[in-house]
Amino acid sequence: MRTSNRIRPLIYLIIFVIFGLIGYWMPLVGDDLNWWSAWGTHYFSSGTFLTYDGRYLGDLLVILMTHSKLISFCIYGSCAALITYLVNLISRILFQRDYQVIGAILMAIGLLLAPKDVFRQIWGWHAGFANYVPSIIFPLFFIYLICAYYDQPNKKINFSQSTSFLILLAAILSQFLAEHITLLNCFNDFLLLIFFRRHFSPEFFQKYFRWIFIGNLIGAFLMFINGAYIKLLFAGHDSYRHIDSQQAALLPYLKTFVSHYRIILLLIILLVIILVNFYYQTDYSNYSKLKLINEWLIIDAIVALLPFIVITPFGPRCIFGSYTLIIALLVINLTARLPHYYKILTPLSLLALLFLGFYFNKISLNYYQTNKLSQDYCQYQQTLQQKDFYVINYSNIDYLWSSNMSEDPMFLHFFVGDSNHKIIAVNYEDWQAYAPHYKVGNFQKFEQQIIRQHK
Repeated sequence: MRTSNRIRPLIYLIIFVIFGLIGYWMPLVGDDLNWWSAWGTHYFSSGTFLTYDGRYLGDLLVILMTHSKLISFCIYGSCAALITYLVNLISRILFQRDYQVIGAILMAIGLLLAPKDVFRQIWGWHAGFANYVPSIIFPLFFIYLICAYYDQPNKKINFSQSTSFLILLAAILSQFLAEHITLLNCFNDFLLLIFFRRHFSPEFFQKYFRWIFIGNLIGAFLMFINGAYIKLLFAGHDSYRHIDSQQAALLPYLKTFVSHYRIILLLIILLVIILVNFYYQTDYSNYSKLKLINEWLIIDAIVALLPFIVITPFGPRCIFGSYTLIIALLVINLTARLPHYYKILTPLSLLALLFLGFYFNKISLNYYQTNKLSQDYCQYQQTLQQKDFYVINYSNIDYLWSSNMSEDPMFLHFFVGDSNHKIIAVNYEDWQAYAPHYKVGNFQKFEQQIIRQHK
């Protein structure tokens, strides 16, 4: 136990740094550049936010992240560490064992191994991250409270009025991220209030639930009175969203999504583990609570997707919340079966996390260096006043939510500018050999090589 207490902060620091570096190095792509521009800088002061969307906190986060790589590092790292901490905390409460740090490691691995389409729109896109990753923290916190206080009538709750205010504030702010999670938070409140009220003490309702319920309702009201949703309600669409069950992309996407062999394998493993834990009780005491948490996670994962049956647009980023809840379900049920193997599996899983962290950090760094070189090279070419514009590209865009830079209209708008330029794409393999010339600051020689290559 003492060893676990010493290693736990180190595990969360590793998770923080791995995901923080992804946020630090991932370049600004697509509409990240809009948030980085003067439009994003004056988004709140100009009043644009009143009719754009109700994601006030998410919009603030993406503005901060696109203007400071250090802030991006901190927010990416903090959100990932907090998600893994909450899942680990739920496991520790369920199984009353203090060595469940392996739950945090497995959860971090699950976040890194998100399907590529989801990864690109979450970790490879600051605007996607800002709305969809922080949004899932509050539902996990709510499930933690269920674990901690379900059928615990004598459990004391000691905190000050300032803590109550912070809970109220967190409940309000949690509603200003992704609309479907805003609805999920309200759903969770009513689910507990209507069906599980008798399982919680009056003290829990007074000190926790009252402030969460009020905060979630206030937050949802403030979000959905935004002009964008009022127009959506009365006109059936705004400039971005549509209510149209015939055009909704959720069901077609899910058919493609679950056809991937990794997803099929994950679902089979998940089903087996759940069935084993449902029907074969083990020696831990909170068996009935584990079943409740399993059911709650599954219901939340489904409810989080339901709005997209009729609302468009829908993209892989919208699956992240449900994906995280399912991975949490998998991790929690796995840790129930690992009491005799944790001493072996903890270092092995930590090695796997370090390997994956190094792998994705290396990819992110390569994207960052390429993006920076392309920006600098474009700025150099603007001083030459030439008609042909050479835009160097990434090695791939497997983990970025973007077209390559030579085809990305936002990149071309901000770093090339003149629409009369003829854009010539320079593939990664074509410019990589000449990169040393740039490193010594000799863009002239670098360009000579590029032009010679593309004659």
